[in-house]
Amino acid sequence: MWKFALAAVLAVSSALGQNTLIVQPGLAGAYQDLASAVAAAQDGDTIRITGAPQLMAAAPLIDKSLRILGQGAQLSGPMQISIAAGKELTMQGVSFGTLVFNSVPYFPLSLTLTNCQGRVTIADGGAFGFGQIVIQDCDQVLLARLNILGDEAPAASVTRSTVVIDHCVLHGQDGNYETAYVAREGLLAAQSTCAIVDCVVQGGNHWTTLSGTVPGTKAIGATSSALTIAGLTQVAAGSLYTGPAIGLASSQLTIEPQISTTWNGAANVQAVPSLLATGWSLGQTGTVRLRAPVGLFSIIVFGFPGDRANVPGVGDAWLDPASAHTVAIGVQTAAGLAWTKPVPNVPSFDGMHVRWQAITYDGTSFQLSPPVVAILR
Repeated sequence: MWKFALAAVLAVSSALGQNTLIVQPGLAGAYQDLASAVAAAQDGDTIRITGAPQLMAAAPLIDKSLRILGQGAQLSGPMQISIAAGKELTMQGVSFGTLVFNSVPYFPLSLTLTNCQGRVTIADGGAFGFGQIVIQDCDQVLLARLNILGDEAPAASVTRSTVVIDHCVLHGQDGNYETAYVAREGLLAAQSTCAIVDCVVQGGNHWTTLSGTVPGTKAIGATSSALTIAGLTQVAAGSLYTGPAIGLASSQLTIEPQISTTWNGAANVQAVPSLLATGWSLGQTGTVRLRAPVGLFSIIVFGFPGDRANVPGVGDAWLDPASAHTVAIGVQTAAGLAWTKPVPNVPSFDGMHVRWQAITYDGTSFQLSPPVVAILR
């Protein structure tokens, strides 16, 4: 299986580009900031941010097929990502802003994804982030393992887009009477489709001083959208907020029965197949495990990123069909259908972007799980 994967990734690399650009302030011969490296890069190149983690200005615009691989660098300032159809951006290992005291706007990252018909994946942002991510008119965005506290805004806002959010913490800006901050949502969605798996989504909390109180707010607001909430996701409104944690307006909610939260209106409370991927690092042993009702015929598929394609009546496929490969097949058990594999610690695999999806069949219909992603480091 790994021989197949290695051959495929080498073929992709040779087709798209061979260059690796190093960003490390103070290192002779390296680019001193991300913006200059992005300007010099060609489609298919890799940018590596090396050295000790430090605060770094974000690149104002990224519109190329790139892999940006960090080691904990903290990006701040405004950054726009616009990826055309047929292109792909993967950004891994960089965090949003700096660790700050709540409500104090030191060095946030304001990230806007706009008009992205190509693939965008942002993953592994570290234990804390400060800023906001705005996604507008984007066809296929995957966010994984990010932690964002909103900067005078929701942590994430999604408009006219399709997004998968996996293992993220989205905490809306807390209220503050003295600075006139109102509490904000963890996630706002408008005319969008969002799958939220194994996340924590928290509405901004209240703030009380001698001068007065600003109440908290809901965790999620959705208008004309379709939300799927699965896995071990936690959704909670901010303190002193008396409404439901999820506010729905002309929207469809599908939520798993084990998720304890509140919402207004009707919802489809049902099991949603989802995957949990752990240990996928160089030199480690990785496992991907399916969570679904016992007794379902199930398949786990491995592959490289592909353009999202809707399969009518089944769901969205996020894997490249040319590389997609069945790695586990059988009837779902209490332990969960799983695939376990050692990850070779070889340079060719460093930065490799891989995905998995599951397909389940209950005797009547097929269903695709949301994708899970690993960037091998």
